[in-house]
Amino acid sequence: MILVTGGTGLVGGHLLQALVQQQMPIRAIIRLNAKVPIALIPYAHQIEWVEADLQDYDAIEQAMNGCTHVYHCAAKVSFDPKDKQEIWQTNVQGTAHMVNAALFLGIKKLLYVSSIAAIGEAKPGMLIDETCQWVYDASISDYSVSKFEAEREVWRGITEGLDAVIVNPSVILGYDPKQAGAMSLLKVVNAKAYFYPEGSIAFVYVVDLCRAMIQLMDSTIVAERFIISAENKSYQDFFALIAKIKKSKPLAIRLGNSWSNAIISVLQLYTFLFNKSTLLSKFTLRASQKNHIFNNQKLIQALSFNYTPIEEVLEIMIKSKN
Repeated sequence: MILVTGGTGLVGGHLLQALVQQQMPIRAIIRLNAKVPIALIPYAHQIEWVEADLQDYDAIEQAMNGCTHVYHCAAKVSFDPKDKQEIWQTNVQGTAHMVNAALFLGIKKLLYVSSIAAIGEAKPGMLIDETCQWVYDASISDYSVSKFEAEREVWRGITEGLDAVIVNPSVILGYDPKQAGAMSLLKVVNAKAYFYPEGSIAFVYVVDLCRAMIQLMDSTIVAERFIISAENKSYQDFFALIAKIKKSKPLAIRLGNSWSNAIISVLQLYTFLFNKSTLLSKFTLRASQKNHIFNNQKLIQALSFNYTPIEEVLEIMIKSKN
Protein backbone atom coordinates (compact mmCIF):
# COMPACT_ATOMS: atom_id res chain seq x y z
CA MET A 1 0.00 0.00 0.00
CA ILE A 2 1.12 3.56 -0.79
CA LEU A 3 0.85 6.37 1.77
CA VAL A 4 0.55 10.01 0.69
CA THR A 5 0.70 13.06 2.95
CA GLY A 6 -0.59 16.43 1.81
CA GLY A 7 -3.27 14.85 -0.36
CA THR A 8 -5.55 17.88 -0.10
CA GLY A 9 -2.89 20.22 -1.53
CA LEU A 10 -1.85 21.03 -5.08
CA VAL A 11 0.96 18.47 -5.38
CA GLY A 12 -0.56 15.73 -3.22
CA GLY A 13 -3.94 16.03 -4.93
CA HIS A 14 -2.47 15.70 -8.41
CA LEU A 15 -0.22 12.87 -7.23
CA LEU A 16 -3.23 10.93 -5.94
CA GLN A 17 -5.02 11.38 -9.26
CA ALA A 18 -1.96 9.94 -11.02
CA LEU A 19 -1.54 7.05 -8.56
CA VAL A 20 -5.13 5.83 -8.81
CA GLN A 21 -4.47 5.13 -12.49
CA GLN A 22 -2.00 2.43 -11.40
CA GLN A 23 -4.74 0.53 -9.55
CA MET A 24 -2.60 0.38 -6.40
CA PRO A 25 -4.10 0.49 -2.88
CA ILE A 26 -3.63 4.04 -1.59
CA ARG A 27 -3.93 5.62 1.84
CA ALA A 28 -3.88 9.38 2.27
CA ILE A 29 -3.43 11.38 5.45
CA ILE A 30 -5.90 14.20 5.98
CA ARG A 31 -5.99 16.75 8.79
CA LEU A 32 -8.89 16.90 11.22
CA ASN A 33 -11.83 18.87 9.76
CA ALA A 34 -10.14 19.11 6.34
CA LYS A 35 -12.21 18.26 3.28
CA VAL A 36 -11.39 15.84 0.48
CA PRO A 37 -10.81 17.83 -2.75
CA ILE A 38 -13.73 17.71 -5.18
CA ALA A 39 -11.44 16.32 -7.90
CA LEU A 40 -10.71 13.25 -5.73
CA ILE A 41 -14.28 12.42 -4.72
CA PRO A 42 -14.80 10.15 -7.78
CA TYR A 43 -11.93 7.99 -6.49
CA ALA A 44 -13.37 7.51 -3.00
CA HIS A 45 -13.39 3.72 -3.47
CA GLN A 46 -9.67 3.73 -4.33
CA ILE A 47 -8.31 6.06 -1.63
CA GLU A 48 -8.45 5.35 2.09
CA TRP A 49 -8.45 8.68 3.94
CA VAL A 50 -7.00 8.62 7.47
CA GLU A 51 -7.10 11.56 9.88
CA ALA A 52 -3.69 12.31 11.39
CA ASP A 53 -1.58 15.28 12.43
CA LEU A 54 2.08 15.41 11.39
CA GLN A 55 2.93 16.58 14.89
CA ASP A 56 1.42 13.41 16.39
CA TYR A 57 3.98 10.60 16.02
CA ASP A 58 1.64 7.85 17.20
CA ALA A 59 -1.00 8.88 14.65
CA ILE A 60 1.62 8.96 11.89
CA GLU A 61 2.92 5.51 12.80
CA GLN A 62 -0.60 4.11 12.85
CA ALA A 63 -1.41 5.66 9.47
CA MET A 64 1.83 4.32 7.97
CA ASN A 65 1.41 0.81 9.35
CA GLY A 66 0.81 -1.68 6.54
CA CYS A 67 2.25 0.60 3.85
CA THR A 68 5.35 -0.11 1.77
CA HIS A 69 6.00 3.21 0.01
CA VAL A 70 5.52 6.78 1.26
CA TYR A 71 5.20 10.09 -0.58
CA HIS A 72 5.66 12.92 1.92
CA CYS A 73 4.17 16.00 0.23
CA ALA A 74 2.64 17.84 3.20
CA ALA A 75 4.13 21.18 4.24
CA LYS A 76 3.27 24.55 5.70
CA VAL A 77 4.02 27.19 3.08
CA SER A 78 4.19 30.69 4.52
CA PHE A 79 6.57 33.64 4.51
CA ASP A 80 4.91 35.35 7.46
CA PRO A 81 7.25 35.50 10.51
CA LYS A 82 4.21 34.96 12.75
CA ASP A 83 3.90 31.43 11.34
CA LYS A 84 7.47 30.47 12.28
CA GLN A 85 6.48 27.97 14.98
CA GLU A 86 3.85 26.24 12.84
CA ILE A 87 6.23 26.14 9.87
CA TRP A 88 8.90 24.46 12.01
CA GLN A 89 6.52 22.01 13.68
CA THR A 90 4.93 20.95 10.40
CA ASN A 91 7.90 20.94 8.07
CA VAL A 92 10.76 19.86 10.33
CA GLN A 93 9.23 17.98 13.26
CA GLY A 94 6.55 16.50 11.00
CA THR A 95 9.19 15.20 8.61
CA ALA A 96 11.20 13.80 11.54
CA HIS A 97 8.09 11.87 12.62
CA MET A 98 7.63 10.54 9.07
CA VAL A 99 11.27 9.41 8.90
CA ASN A 100 11.20 7.79 12.35
CA ALA A 101 7.96 5.91 11.61
CA ALA A 102 9.32 4.77 8.25
CA LEU A 103 12.47 3.42 9.92
CA PHE A 104 10.50 1.69 12.66
CA LEU A 105 8.04 0.06 10.26
CA GLY A 106 10.62 -0.90 7.65
CA ILE A 107 9.15 1.17 4.80
CA LYS A 108 10.70 0.14 1.48
CA LYS A 109 11.09 3.67 0.13
CA LEU A 110 10.18 7.25 1.05
CA LEU A 111 10.04 10.19 -1.35
CA TYR A 112 10.21 13.65 0.22
CA VAL A 113 8.96 16.76 -1.59
CA SER A 114 11.33 19.55 -0.62
CA SER A 115 11.78 22.81 -2.54
CA ILE A 116 14.30 24.82 -4.53
CA ALA A 117 14.14 27.07 -1.47
CA ALA A 118 16.40 24.47 0.20
CA ILE A 119 19.00 24.62 -2.57
CA GLY A 120 22.08 26.75 -1.97
CA GLU A 121 23.28 29.65 -4.14
CA ALA A 122 25.65 29.05 -7.04
CA LYS A 123 28.95 30.84 -7.59
CA PRO A 124 28.80 33.83 -9.95
CA GLY A 125 28.35 32.72 -13.54
CA MET A 126 27.35 29.17 -12.54
CA LEU A 127 23.99 27.41 -12.64
CA ILE A 128 22.31 26.38 -9.39
CA ASP A 129 22.36 22.61 -9.01
CA GLU A 130 21.92 19.93 -6.36
CA THR A 131 25.52 20.30 -5.14
CA CYS A 132 25.31 24.01 -4.25
CA GLN A 133 26.23 24.57 -0.61
CA TRP A 134 23.56 25.88 1.74
CA VAL A 135 24.59 28.92 3.80
CA TYR A 136 22.45 30.39 6.57
CA ASP A 137 21.67 34.05 6.00
CA ALA A 138 19.39 36.63 7.63
CA SER A 139 17.69 37.21 4.27
CA ILE A 140 16.51 33.59 4.09
CA SER A 141 12.90 32.95 5.07
CA ASP A 142 11.79 30.63 7.88
CA TYR A 143 10.13 28.50 5.22
CA SER A 144 13.42 28.01 3.35
CA VAL A 145 15.24 27.13 6.55
CA SER A 146 12.51 24.65 7.48
CA LYS A 147 12.75 22.85 4.14
CA PHE A 148 16.52 22.61 4.46
CA GLU A 149 16.25 21.25 8.00
CA ALA A 150 13.53 18.83 6.89
CA GLU A 151 15.88 17.52 4.23
CA ARG A 152 18.48 16.96 6.94
CA GLU A 153 15.96 14.74 8.74
CA VAL A 154 15.56 12.68 5.56
CA TRP A 155 19.34 12.39 5.15
CA ARG A 156 19.53 11.29 8.79
CA GLY A 157 17.03 8.56 7.98
CA ILE A 158 19.12 7.53 4.98
CA THR A 159 22.22 7.15 7.14
CA GLU A 160 20.14 4.98 9.50
CA GLY A 161 19.11 2.64 6.70
CA LEU A 162 16.05 4.23 5.07
CA ASP A 163 15.81 4.12 1.29
CA ALA A 164 14.70 7.62 0.35
CA VAL A 165 14.92 10.18 -2.43
CA ILE A 166 14.34 13.95 -2.33
CA VAL A 167 12.83 16.18 -5.00
CA ASN A 168 13.31 19.96 -5.10
CA PRO A 169 10.61 21.43 -7.35
CA SER A 170 10.80 24.97 -8.63
CA VAL A 171 7.71 27.22 -8.70
CA ILE A 172 4.85 24.81 -9.34
CA LEU A 173 2.33 25.70 -12.02
CA GLY A 174 -1.08 24.06 -11.92
CA TYR A 175 -4.73 24.74 -11.40
CA ASP A 176 -5.69 24.98 -7.74
CA PRO A 177 -9.32 25.93 -6.97
CA LYS A 178 -8.11 27.44 -3.67
CA GLN A 179 -6.03 29.98 -5.65
CA ALA A 180 -2.85 28.80 -3.96
CA GLY A 181 0.68 28.75 -5.26
CA ALA A 182 1.45 29.84 -8.79
CA MET A 183 -2.18 30.63 -9.61
CA SER A 184 -1.61 33.93 -7.79
CA LEU A 185 0.83 34.87 -10.56
CA LEU A 186 -2.06 34.87 -13.02
CA LYS A 187 -4.05 37.04 -10.63
CA VAL A 188 -1.38 39.73 -10.98
CA VAL A 189 -2.23 40.04 -14.67
CA ASN A 190 -5.97 39.78 -14.02
CA ALA A 191 -5.67 42.65 -11.52
CA LYS A 192 -4.15 44.87 -14.25
CA ALA A 193 -0.88 45.36 -12.40
CA TYR A 194 1.82 47.22 -14.35
CA PHE A 195 5.05 46.19 -12.61
CA TYR A 196 7.30 43.16 -12.86
CA PRO A 197 10.34 42.21 -10.73
CA GLU A 198 13.73 42.41 -12.42
CA GLY A 199 14.84 38.91 -11.43
CA SER A 200 14.15 35.43 -12.79
CA ILE A 201 12.86 32.13 -11.52
CA ALA A 202 12.21 28.56 -12.65
CA PHE A 203 8.90 26.80 -13.19
CA VAL A 204 7.51 23.26 -13.46
CA TYR A 205 4.08 21.85 -14.30
CA VAL A 206 2.52 20.00 -11.36
CA VAL A 207 1.66 17.06 -13.66
CA ASP A 208 5.32 16.77 -14.68
CA LEU A 209 6.40 16.96 -11.05
CA CYS A 210 4.08 14.09 -10.07
CA ARG A 211 5.21 12.04 -13.06
CA ALA A 212 8.84 12.53 -12.02
CA MET A 213 8.01 11.58 -8.43
CA ILE A 214 6.35 8.32 -9.48
CA GLN A 215 9.22 7.42 -11.81
CA LEU A 216 11.76 8.08 -9.07
CA MET A 217 9.74 6.02 -6.59
CA ASP A 218 9.53 3.13 -9.05
CA SER A 219 13.26 3.30 -9.81
CA THR A 220 16.19 1.90 -7.86
CA ILE A 221 17.46 5.43 -7.19
CA VAL A 222 17.94 6.24 -3.50
CA ALA A 223 20.03 8.66 -1.41
CA GLU A 224 19.80 11.37 -4.07
CA ARG A 225 18.12 14.75 -4.50
CA PHE A 226 16.80 16.14 -7.77
CA ILE A 227 15.87 19.62 -8.92
CA ILE A 228 12.53 19.30 -10.73
CA SER A 229 12.28 22.26 -13.08
CA ALA A 230 11.27 22.71 -16.71
CA GLU A 231 12.47 26.19 -17.62
CA ASN A 232 14.18 29.29 -16.28
CA LYS A 233 12.50 32.56 -17.18
CA SER A 234 12.80 36.21 -16.25
CA TYR A 235 9.66 37.62 -14.66
CA GLN A 236 9.40 40.02 -17.59
CA ASP A 237 9.33 37.15 -20.10
CA PHE A 238 7.01 35.10 -17.92
CA PHE A 239 4.38 37.82 -17.56
CA ALA A 240 4.76 38.73 -21.24
CA LEU A 241 4.00 35.12 -22.10
CA ILE A 242 0.85 35.20 -19.94
CA ALA A 243 -0.21 38.44 -21.64
CA LYS A 244 0.38 36.88 -25.06
CA ILE A 245 -1.84 33.89 -24.26
CA LYS A 246 -4.53 36.12 -22.76
CA LYS A 247 -4.17 38.62 -25.61
CA SER A 248 -3.68 41.44 -23.11
CA LYS A 249 -1.09 44.17 -22.58
CA PRO A 250 2.16 42.92 -20.98
CA LEU A 251 3.50 44.45 -17.79
CA ALA A 252 5.55 47.46 -18.81
CA ILE A 253 7.50 48.81 -15.81
CA ARG A 254 10.45 47.05 -14.17
CA LEU A 255 10.39 47.06 -10.36
CA GLY A 256 13.97 47.80 -9.28
CA ASN A 257 15.68 47.27 -5.94
CA SER A 258 14.95 50.76 -4.62
CA TRP A 259 11.21 50.37 -5.19
CA SER A 260 11.28 46.85 -3.73
CA ASN A 261 12.94 48.14 -0.55
CA ALA A 262 10.31 50.86 -0.27
CA ILE A 263 7.52 48.31 -0.63
CA ILE A 264 9.15 46.10 2.01
CA SER A 265 9.12 49.01 4.46
CA VAL A 266 5.44 49.69 3.76
CA LEU A 267 4.58 46.01 4.20
CA GLN A 268 6.41 45.83 7.52
CA LEU A 269 4.63 48.97 8.76
CA TYR A 270 1.26 47.60 7.61
CA THR A 271 1.86 44.30 9.39
CA PHE A 272 2.94 46.09 12.61
CA LEU A 273 0.05 48.58 12.69
CA PHE A 274 -2.80 46.26 11.68
CA ASN A 275 -1.41 42.86 12.77
CA LYS A 276 -2.32 41.40 9.39
CA SER A 277 -0.46 39.28 6.89
CA THR A 278 -0.01 40.11 3.21
CA LEU A 279 0.53 37.92 0.18
CA LEU A 280 3.91 39.57 -0.32
CA SER A 281 6.83 39.56 2.12
CA LYS A 282 10.32 40.96 2.29
CA PHE A 283 11.61 37.48 1.48
CA THR A 284 9.53 36.98 -1.68
CA LEU A 285 10.21 40.53 -2.89
CA ARG A 286 13.96 40.23 -2.38
CA ALA A 287 14.00 36.81 -4.01
CA SER A 288 12.14 38.20 -7.02
CA GLN A 289 15.01 40.64 -7.66
CA LYS A 290 17.58 37.84 -8.00
CA ASN A 291 18.40 35.86 -11.12
CA HIS A 292 17.97 32.24 -10.07
CA ILE A 293 19.02 29.96 -12.93
CA PHE A 294 18.62 26.26 -12.12
CA ASN A 295 20.26 23.26 -13.76
CA ASN A 296 17.66 20.52 -14.42
CA GLN A 297 19.95 18.05 -16.16
CA LYS A 298 20.39 15.56 -13.32
CA LEU A 299 16.79 14.34 -13.49
CA ILE A 300 16.67 14.49 -17.30
CA GLN A 301 19.74 12.27 -17.52
CA ALA A 302 18.66 9.88 -14.74
CA LEU A 303 15.19 9.20 -16.14
CA SER A 304 15.41 10.39 -19.78
CA PHE A 305 12.71 12.80 -18.63
CA ASN A 306 10.83 15.27 -20.82
CA TYR A 307 9.08 18.39 -19.52
CA THR A 308 5.96 20.10 -20.82
CA PRO A 309 6.86 23.53 -22.27
CA ILE A 310 5.83 26.36 -19.93
CA GLU A 311 3.85 28.15 -22.66
CA GLU A 312 1.72 25.02 -23.08
CA VAL A 313 1.30 24.78 -19.29
CA LEU A 314 0.12 28.38 -19.04
CA GLU A 315 -2.40 27.81 -21.81
CA ILE A 316 -3.80 24.85 -19.87
CA MET A 317 -3.96 26.88 -16.64
CA ILE A 318 -5.64 29.88 -18.23
CA LYS A 319 -8.25 27.66 -19.92
CA SER A 320 -8.88 25.87 -16.61
CA LYS A 321 -9.31 29.22 -14.89
CA ASN A 322 -11.82 30.49 -17.49
